[in-house]
Amino acid sequence: LVFAGRIAPGDAVGVTAPFDGAVRTLSFAFGNRVQAGEALLVLDTGEAADARNVAEAALLKAERPARDLANWASGPEVAAARRRLRLAELELARFERETGESRRLFDKGLIARNEHAGAEQQLIAQRMATTSARQELAETLARGDAVAVRAAQLELSVARDRLRHAESEMRSAVVRAPVSGAMVRPATMGTLSGAVPIYAGGRVTRGQLIGLIARDGGLSASFDID
Repeated sequence: LVFAGRIAPGDAVGVTAPFDGAVRTLSFAFGNRVQAGEALLVLDTGEAADARNVAEAALLKAERPARDLANWASGPEVAAARRRLRLAELELARFERETGESRRLFDKGLIARNEHAGAEQQLIAQRMATTSARQELAETLARGDAVAVRAAQLELSVARDRLRHAESEMRSAVVRAPVSGAMVRPATMGTLSGAVPIYAGGRVTRGQLIGLIARDGGLSASFDID
């Protein structure tokens, strides 16, 4: 008779890589016992740090528009548009007075027709400028409407979540045993269809199975008899 057997974890907990990166140190051996909280391996944080910096830059970019839109109606852009409209209205009032005086003088024959026509052209131009300034103020105010504020808040929230996630990944560079038990090599490790071997200097990908921890009393043995 020929016996062929294998040990497999019964009640086991998988240990996976938290992010893509290189393995700096490997502190366990398959078959040995590990304690809950024990460091199993340490991943290089270079790539995770780059991702964290990108996330922080995105957050900084999202903070300014969210902050500006929160008080948009009293902000500098709206204030500037209001000033331009006020100046245009003051100029319009001045041209209206001057054109009225020009009409009075022209009716009395005290000024030439072309001089009065020039005053009327200036009034028309200033009315157009005032209308344009009024439209500019309306468009500026519209840029801070409820939809724009909501969009900015959502972008800020997403940026904050991404930064928290990136920082959490960096903190998880030290992969620790979630439970106590025996470290067991997955049955598929080393095969073409399964996980690849883990070793210092090698690379892992996010979610890659590193190993299984069989809880105490959680090993099972199976045998084939020929």
